[in-house]
Amino acid sequence: MVTVLAGAALADAAEMAVGELLANAVQHSLSGSPGGTFSVIVTGGLDGVVLHVHDLGLARRVVPRPRRAQGPAAATAESGRGLEIVQLVSAGWGFCRAGVCDPSVAAGSRHARNGRCTWVRLLSGEREG
Repeated sequence: MVTVLAGAALADAAEMAVGELLANAVQHSLSGSPGGTFSVIVTGGLDGVVLHVHDLGLARRVVPRPRRAQGPAAATAESGRGLEIVQLVSAGWGFCRAGVCDPSVAAGSRHARNGRCTWVRLLSGEREG
């Protein structure tokens, strides 16, 4: 199923998705360390937008993936659902090395050297099917 959004729904989904990706960047990457940074890049076209969150990457090799909160407290857990939310409101998401994602990221920047890009694609307009 592909989620297609328009107007306020697209803006709400974009705000929710980028909020989740930023929270992950701060919580799970070196961007959350003192002096850490991240970048948000928005690219758009007639059919929607792609939101890119570039962070400083991790000291260890961990890749983003949806995970479910587990155990008796899963229903009320405060974390563990961010990428599931991103999946629900988007037409797709993924990740790559930040320097590969966006050529405008300078080769010498901290994001390009060790960083990661997590992106989400949101479709707009009306579609049949």
